[in-house]
Amino acid sequence: METTRPLTRPSRLVELDKFEAIKIRMDLNQKLMSGSCAFSKPLDLTFSEPEIQVLKVMATERFSVNTLLRKQAIYALGKHKSVETIDELMRLAQTDHEENVIRCEALQAIHTISPEVGRVVMEKMLTAGVPDLSLFIVRYLSQSGEPEGKQMVDRFLALKKNLRIRRALEQVSKPAGKHRAPKPDRNLNGQLH
Repeated sequence: METTRPLTRPSRLVELDKFEAIKIRMDLNQKLMSGSCAFSKPLDLTFSEPEIQVLKVMATERFSVNTLLRKQAIYALGKHKSVETIDELMRLAQTDHEENVIRCEALQAIHTISPEVGRVVMEKMLTAGVPDLSLFIVRYLSQSGEPEGKQMVDRFLALKKNLRIRRALEQVSKPAGKHRAPKPDRNLNGQLH
């Protein structure tokens, strides 16, 4: 007689309270994601030293499927002023194989920690000539309201080789189409629905 074995193994419950790093990570995941909604309260950006270490790991996990969580971790690191944090963020911003979204978030975080260092890194990135990053940097520095940033943007856009970036910036800043209210939808009989 043949016995049939179940196709799946039974689940096991693991008590995670013994593993402090896992517990910190789960708490941070929940804390960071709760601050990602536009209608939620702003993030509480006070973190303990073990949480800062876990945030650094979260920010550098390139093979994570959750880019939003990485962005939130980088944003949170941008509020923590330390040399080690700037080093980690600079590594993220300057890595060519990193997603542009993550690189942009790292540039913003560096600029938040130290505007002077942020401008130096952004100027280096502008001269490197990555089009997507260049457009982001130009828009970010233009909106920052800093005279030094505005001067850097003006110098960058004045160069003939940056005509493409200048045109892309003009396209982004132009209003799209006519501003009017949309017409109400009608069904096949001409009735409003």
